[in-house]
Amino acid sequence: MGILYEKVQISQEAQKKIMAQQLRDLGVLETKAGVKVDDLNYYEVRHELTLAEIRKTDIESPGNKWF
Repeated sequence: MGILYEKVQISQEAQKKIMAQQLRDLGVLETKAGVKVDDLNYYEVRHELTLAEIRKTDIESPGNKWF
């Protein structure tokens, strides 16, 4: 069980770095609470990236209207 846990941690750390870079590419350097992207954990970075992707969606576009 310890080996699997370590592999998951390594995988999440690699994914976190990629997602943090994507946030920086979108111009997000810190959260609304003022925490730097590099100081967030995997789940927080994932959450912030999701929010950033939602914010950049053009809701006026006919293809992006929900109703």
